[in-house]
Amino acid sequence: GDLEVDAHLRRYATELGIYRGSHFGNVRNLQEIIERGGPDPAWNYQFSYAIDAPKQTVTHDVASVHGHTTFDWGHLDATLSSQWNRRREFDAHGRGDTPRARGEAPAFDLTLATHAVDVKVEPDVSDRARLALGVQARTQLNANDESGFLVPNFRAYDGGVFAHGSYAATGRVTLDAGLRLDARTQRAFPLNRETRTFDDVRRTFLGGAAVVGGIVSLSDQWSVAANVGSAWRPPNVSELYSFGVHHGTAQFEIGDPDLEVERSLDVNATLRHESDRVSAEVSGYLNHIADYVYALEVPRPTVTIRGSFPTFETTHADARFAGVDATVEVRPASWLDVGARASVLRADNLTVGGPLFGVPADRVGGHVRLTRARALGLQDAFLEVDAERVARQDRVQPGAFLSAPYPPGYTLAGLRVGGTFDWAGVPARVQLGVENLFNVRYRDALSRFRFFIDEPGRNATLRVSVPLG
Repeated sequence: GDLEVDAHLRRYATELGIYRGSHFGNVRNLQEIIERGGPDPAWNYQFSYAIDAPKQTVTHDVASVHGHTTFDWGHLDATLSSQWNRRREFDAHGRGDTPRARGEAPAFDLTLATHAVDVKVEPDVSDRARLALGVQARTQLNANDESGFLVPNFRAYDGGVFAHGSYAATGRVTLDAGLRLDARTQRAFPLNRETRTFDDVRRTFLGGAAVVGGIVSLSDQWSVAANVGSAWRPPNVSELYSFGVHHGTAQFEIGDPDLEVERSLDVNATLRHESDRVSAEVSGYLNHIADYVYALEVPRPTVTIRGSFPTFETTHADARFAGVDATVEVRPASWLDVGARASVLRADNLTVGGPLFGVPADRVGGHVRLTRARALGLQDAFLEVDAERVARQDRVQPGAFLSAPYPPGYTLAGLRVGGTFDWAGVPARVQLGVENLFNVRYRDALSRFRFFIDEPGRNATLRVSVPLG
């Protein structure tokens, strides 16, 4: 059969400033700013677009080649990909007058190289059945080029095989099932804090995942889908061995080298409606995770030569997640689209009893979208406003330490307007978007910067895209 090959190259590069007010010389300064909820009012803020230390610089390069071919017996897909991620964090504090202390040399410098190959075969089974078989392999190498040991040097190898099939039992009932087996072996060199030397730690993780489910069409407009499945996840290297200041989240992170794999059992069901005027979907799920890995704040900050930082230790517990997600979209006229959405989550720590630490709060939202064939000199013009209400997170894990209570709930609004216009015979697209339209002051319960500063205020973005060729 014909062979199709395509290749992709992509580079992402950014420089991100880190809020300087999250760095403190001693524990008392840290406690004062958390109690105050912000920096000293006497601070002399000077607005500038210049980014100085503390800051992050990140580059991410991706190269991939994908091939697809068809045989008499089916299809074959193969992808070969490589990624190089370099992340550097520059400190605003340090001992002595050195380049690192002045923020001119990185406090840590991580380069993660990932190479992967994916092969999938889809043999022709029958008109009513589909089957996919695949194999995946991946290798990762992390090089730590500075003395910060937030993530140690490591090499990891991953391999997996999977099979997935679906079968149209009748015109209204489709069944599907999947099975996957994976292995991960890794060799890491974390810093031994007692001997000040590097350990050589090798670990291998094995696990499987399986899912069975089905879709039933109740009518031309209504359908219901349900799945039950099990999955697993090995702990990542930073969860196991982190030990150091992570400026990007303004905290000191401590891993747990004895973590075992997470294993989950998930049940979910979805009811869907689709018609000319209305699209709607409501999903419910119940997920039980054994040895769920999460980071828990500890009462005492960590004092380093770079200052005092709230400290989070990686830990684990058996957890249960139960929730409902719902969306509805109504189109009463060709020019009008009205939608609403809601997400409710109840997560519990089964090990200690009561709510689980660090989960999102409930939220509801909606949007109104107006369209016109021509307006303001634009074709296919649209105007959309949306709003979202996020509730206060009042479910607190028993015994969990919080430097400050969870912040109050908040409501945000956004606006988008745009369309297409003729640019020298080419249909160019323009869109103006405004987030946090009313410049609301708010803090998110899951933000690690919520002790120190508000979330971003009003933000406007103008996008213009012009197709080439």
